[in-house]
Amino acid sequence: MKKLKIVVIGAGSADFGQGVLADFMTSKELKEFEVRLVLVDIDNVALDRMYRLANLIKDFHKSHVKIEAIPDRLKALPGADYVITSVAVRRWDLWQKDFFIPAAYGFKHVFGENGGPGAAFHTMRSLKIMIPIC
Repeated sequence: MKKLKIVVIGAGSADFGQGVLADFMTSKELKEFEVRLVLVDIDNVALDRMYRLANLIKDFHKSHVKIEAIPDRLKALPGADYVITSVAVRRWDLWQKDFFIPAAYGFKHVFGENGGPGAAFHTMRSLKIMIPIC
């Protein structure tokens, strides 16, 4: 069976993390791989919470995915086949600005971070976090 290492940076996110974990544990496509899922977050409390949740989901679905929690991305990344990131600073209040300020000037969009001027500001703000990860 082919091995596959997937690293999720920002895995402690209550919004993003839960859905991603369930997807990994139930994916039919991943069943043909020996999956090693490495959860990474700088918030140790959030990381531990998601690690415990991941194991509950794994047990519930009788998944074969191997789960690890590592707070240091530099230790987690070597050998990764895929890296998924979900990182943000002050996500909710800044997202509101990304959405509502352009909307006030007539820009119509679904989510401020996905297009138009809101996306430009979201990207510039996110680069400071993402560049060191890359």
